[in-house]
Amino acid sequence: MDMLKIAIASSAIALALAAPAAKADNLAVGLSPHGESSLKQAEAKDAIRLMLETVEPGETASVFDAFSGELICTFEVPDRSSYRSAKAKLNKNAGCVRRILQFTKSANADGEAGALDLSEFLRLLARQAPTSQLETVVIFGSPIINNPRQPSLYMAGGRIPSDGHVFTDRANSPFSMSGLGKPLEGVAIHFASEGYRWSVNDQHSYFTGRFWAISSNALGAELATFSADRDQLIERVKSGVRQPTEKFEPSPSDKLEMLQVRIDRGRYVPIYDREVSTSELEASEIAEAKNVELGIKWDCSSCDLDIYARPGPGADILYFGRTRSREGVFHKDFVQGRDLMNGLETISFSAPINLNELLIAVNLYSGHQADGISGEVRLAVDGRTYAREFKISAEKGNRASGLTNLLKSGSATNDAWITIDPVALVSAQ
Repeated sequence: MDMLKIAIASSAIALALAAPAAKADNLAVGLSPHGESSLKQAEAKDAIRLMLETVEPGETASVFDAFSGELICTFEVPDRSSYRSAKAKLNKNAGCVRRILQFTKSANADGEAGALDLSEFLRLLARQAPTSQLETVVIFGSPIINNPRQPSLYMAGGRIPSDGHVFTDRANSPFSMSGLGKPLEGVAIHFASEGYRWSVNDQHSYFTGRFWAISSNALGAELATFSADRDQLIERVKSGVRQPTEKFEPSPSDKLEMLQVRIDRGRYVPIYDREVSTSELEASEIAEAKNVELGIKWDCSSCDLDIYARPGPGADILYFGRTRSREGVFHKDFVQGRDLMNGLETISFSAPINLNELLIAVNLYSGHQADGISGEVRLAVDGRTYAREFKISAEKGNRASGLTNLLKSGSATNDAWITIDPVALVSAQ
């Protein structure tokens, strides 16, 4: 009987060793097909090094073209102790390594360097999650999305999508993560952009990282690393880091906008921090006002107000939905900390404008406050700054309802709007 038990046990062990291990896609790696050859080769070598050092016996890594979503290859380590060495892993996955190196050799140096379709790649991983055991995602490339078919949503030049893009229906935004649930719960995402010059300043870097963290969270994942250093990323993965150094709460606003951070050209003092002038402008200065800037701030932290400005009849109006025109740019000044919702809205005109023709309007877009909203509008002309208080009597936002009629008439058509006379603003206080 004892001999029979031993025989049965031996057979079971032999069968277990011979049976192929169930695939566990513990790691996903995303690479960009665009960029300079030496940089792409360096990324490939780091991706291979990462898999050799972190994929253990019984585990699998899937390597993707994170621009097209196509699978490049699968790096699989059999569930045997003999495959713990890097040499054994490399020999077993020689074909996968060749495909990765070939992928980087055929990189498009003329394309947008480091280009990824990051939103679609995250959605791809989310759709595959029910049939995988994904734990970690590593991505090398640029976090800037440029879709030629939707230039208004291009993220370069200091632009970041608002949180509303993440949570709206897919039909409304290519950045949407809605309708998928949280299939990436517990997954750690590590992103490195080493070698790509995509950021215009620290604010742009910070808010871009914040946006992708919000996008990851919407699917249940954590953006554990957002760095310009691949070696740092690899060390964080090897050390088991699965949580970010900072967590973010999404804005309650569902507004779809591309936020424009200010690109400083030398020393810049925000319009809200400048000394207010008491000198009245001359008629000639009003008729050809130079270096005009506008800004608003308000007293309701849960409210979203928007400034609109049109330099003259027939000109494009600048606001959150149109951040650039021939005459100027709309942007956010984050002078009160890194609060995405309450970045103070500012408009700057690069060409001289006639203040007699300038239309300025403010709308209570969303939020609620009893007794209405109080705020301050500022207008700067060639270094001199003027300020006036304003009051919107509406107690809750109307999502810019009435804008078309306001543009036609030049005056507010409901109590969620006010218009501001720029000439009165620069007159003697």
